[in-house]
Amino acid sequence: MEMSLSRKALNVFSILDLVFGILAMAFGVLLLAATGVIATDPGLSAEFAQQIGAITVVGGAFAAIIAEGLGTVLEGVLGRIAVKNPEKVMPIWYFSIFALVLSAVDLVLGFVNQLELGTIMIRVLSAAFQVVLFLIVNNVKKEAGK
Repeated sequence: MEMSLSRKALNVFSILDLVFGILAMAFGVLLLAATGVIATDPGLSAEFAQQIGAITVVGGAFAAIIAEGLGTVLEGVLGRIAVKNPEKVMPIWYFSIFALVLSAVDLVLGFVNQLELGTIMIRVLSAAFQVVLFLIVNNVKKEAGK
């Protein structure tokens, strides 16, 4: 049985999710590890040690990058399951709605916080990706008769 265009598109998007999710997690782990190495250096001056407090806060942001990567990987895995068996489309459908809402909130917060244009554009692309993914998943859902 040949896959529909929607399932083929979902396959591509799921693979992209897996790749970008794994890269985000690896990047977050590397940044978190680098922060820990810097913070534990015994030769730090007192002045520099105060700056490490700020790095610790940034470490929390790196942990958030890891969590975001994990969510992206989960989205990719659920998408691949739906590609192989369209009857199992509902988990990715719910997850894509959740991700779409989070992406919209992230975009709005970017405007509210007056972030730089480059950061806003990344959030616009992320939101666009989630919109297209939801539309694709919704088509697969309709094809499966759900």
